[in-house]
Amino acid sequence: MRITVITDNKGEVIATQRDYTSKDNLQAKLLAGPNQTLHEIEVPDEFGNIRDPGELHNRVKSHMQKKS
Repeated sequence: MRITVITDNKGEVIATQRDYTSKDNLQAKLLAGPNQTLHEIEVPDEFGNIRDPGELHNRVKSHMQKKS
């Protein structure tokens, strides 16, 4: 599963969004602000079942640290 992640300048995950395109080809995307970085990454499909935002952010951060 591909997601977009926004991190702050300390590497903390502050936002995530699953890639999605509607049947009419409409898209919504996150934008990084000042002192933020946008990452587009692949994560295991099981991440799509995580409902708690804090847990998701922790799992995404851990996943990103393993890949770097």
